[in-house]
Amino acid sequence: MVDIIINIILVVALIYLFYWLKGKYKKEKRIEKSKGIKINYEALFDKFTYPMVIVNQKDSIKKVNRAFLDEFDLNLENVLNKNIKNIIDINESESKTNYLKQKSESGQVYKGEIEISTSNFGEKKYKLINLPIDKKGGLVGKHIIFIEADLDELNISTMLRKSRRKIKDLHKTALKMKEVKTQKEVYNLTIKAAENILDFDLCTLDIVEGDKLVVKATSRSLQKGDSISTDLKVQSLATHVYNNKSSHLTGDIQKLEFAKPTSDKYHSAITIPIGELGIFQAVSTKINEFTREDLELVELLIAHTNSALKRIDYEKRITYLGFHDNLTGLYNRNYLHEEIKRLDTKRQQPISVIICDLNGLKLVNDVFGHDEGDQYIIKTADLLKRCMRKEDILGRWGGDEFLILLPNTAIIDAEKIIERIINEVKKTYNSNRPISMSLGSATKNENIKTPIDTLIEKADYKMYKNKNQIHSEKSNPLIDMIKEKMENNELNKSEVYRLDKLLEMF
Repeated sequence: MVDIIINIILVVALIYLFYWLKGKYKKEKRIEKSKGIKINYEALFDKFTYPMVIVNQKDSIKKVNRAFLDEFDLNLENVLNKNIKNIIDINESESKTNYLKQKSESGQVYKGEIEISTSNFGEKKYKLINLPIDKKGGLVGKHIIFIEADLDELNISTMLRKSRRKIKDLHKTALKMKEVKTQKEVYNLTIKAAENILDFDLCTLDIVEGDKLVVKATSRSLQKGDSISTDLKVQSLATHVYNNKSSHLTGDIQKLEFAKPTSDKYHSAITIPIGELGIFQAVSTKINEFTREDLELVELLIAHTNSALKRIDYEKRITYLGFHDNLTGLYNRNYLHEEIKRLDTKRQQPISVIICDLNGLKLVNDVFGHDEGDQYIIKTADLLKRCMRKEDILGRWGGDEFLILLPNTAIIDAEKIIERIINEVKKTYNSNRPISMSLGSATKNENIKTPIDTLIEKADYKMYKNKNQIHSEKSNPLIDMIKEKMENNELNKSEVYRLDKLLEMF
């Protein structure tokens, strides 16, 4: 029994010894292996093709490879324990330098591009790779690798980034164009967007007014001779593009015979028509400053500008037609109703109204035709406009009726306006189409509680009394004019025919 127990103990001891030796062997192998890695890392670091440096958290240089020393023409003893900022001359803006520092201190892998001034080759572009060195206690340092940038690749990358930014800005502008309410907002938004797309010295947006291209917005305050309003008949690059409705990309406007630049300091130009509305033009003092891509992007911008201006004009027309009489251009009955509601307050009192009614419109229509009748109404509207004050509101109330709203106007002042109208009417008696008009007025003071609608009825009643008085008079300038034309055989065949039919009816 004792022998059996001894044998079991010996077996267990042998097994324990075996595993202990095996563990020790593995440990030695790991140590040996780690030593090998350290040796390989040292060799790799020194023989690394690209310049590489190890710095601590304070950017003090702790290790450099041979490529770093050779690239920047440095000695090892002159760089160790020195701040990397004092060794490498980074030729970047303060904002970008601070950005690089922030990234390097964040403990994240960072890749970027920087420009470094070297004693051997001047300014050179490098791709910078920042690799943090972490231990259990946190960030203790970083590897910094400098790879000389491929300029062609770098330029393409930069161009792509710029193009993406420009397209993004253009998209934002297009969305804003849908929201703006005024032409001035469109002009300013166009100039601002152009500044994000192009590098220019000056740009202008000109709109046609009459027979001129008038400057509406510019990228900055214009200097004398920079840009002026241009007669469309005068030969210039702007008028050429507007008249031909075709964009023009110019490498040097000084060499174009028809360009006629306003200053000899400008050379490159992009000129784009804004439909039938005007032109956009950007100029630079450099030759061949603009590219075909620039032209295409700005054409897209101007297409949005044109659409926005047309939309605003269309909305203005809709609003105008909604509140104006199509024949006379005066406010219509709908607008007058809205104004009556707005003005029916104590603040506007005393408020007066005048009703004007044409006498003989039907006679003019029947004898001379409806076209002449329309001209008779237009002539009357123009006469009334000449008699109005700035604050008065004149509108066409009906076919041959006009309404005048006079805020803060007492009856005595309303009567003065009526007198002014009567005097203007009398001046037409000797004309080809004399005007005859009936007038009535009423005034609402603070002690009157009735609405303006009742006031209008009162003025209307007075107007009909005036009309009856005019009809009772023996002399009527309109009928006198027709009689005179008959006696002098001045009526044409169609007028005589219509007059005969009218007499037959009577």
